[in-house]
Amino acid sequence: TLTLETLKKHMDWNDKGWSWNDYGPLFLQSMQQGAKLVTGNINRDLMLNIYKNQLQSLNDDPRFSTSQKVADAQRDDILELVYLSHCEIMAKERLYPMVDIQLARDASMANALMSGEQERRILIAGGVHQRNDLGLPLHLRLAGESDYITLQLIEVNEEQLNASDYSVIQNK
Repeated sequence: TLTLETLKKHMDWNDKGWSWNDYGPLFLQSMQQGAKLVTGNINRDLMLNIYKNQLQSLNDDPRFSTSQKVADAQRDDILELVYLSHCEIMAKERLYPMVDIQLARDASMANALMSGEQERRILIAGGVHQRNDLGLPLHLRLAGESDYITLQLIEVNEEQLNASDYSVIQNK
């Protein structure tokens, strides 16, 4: 019988950046409903390669073709998010490799989602990856995909019960 613990062990899940308590139950429920889990993220070695050699090092891999098509304004928006998420401590110029990594991650996830065999596919990812203007939906559009729905789950504060109370809810 598949349990949260056996699934976590099988996936070799690392709680460092992503809490198993947040994602594990979604994975288990999906599998119990007959879904096939597919990895979309890139591995650490590839992240290090991008960090050292930029996105151009991925030119021969079609999974990342959309990352080269992202407009400069959107790259600047991603840079600002990376800067803010790193507490505005590092100089922005030093963060450009992290923008490339974010673009590669989203391009890879979009590719995995488009490559699925099933008619219905669901991506479980963090909030920035789900953003229509900067994340995975952007890469889907750049790849010519138009038939998708983006649903972002956010934690609700009991004192803020209206959708308009949350700045992350955007229709871009």
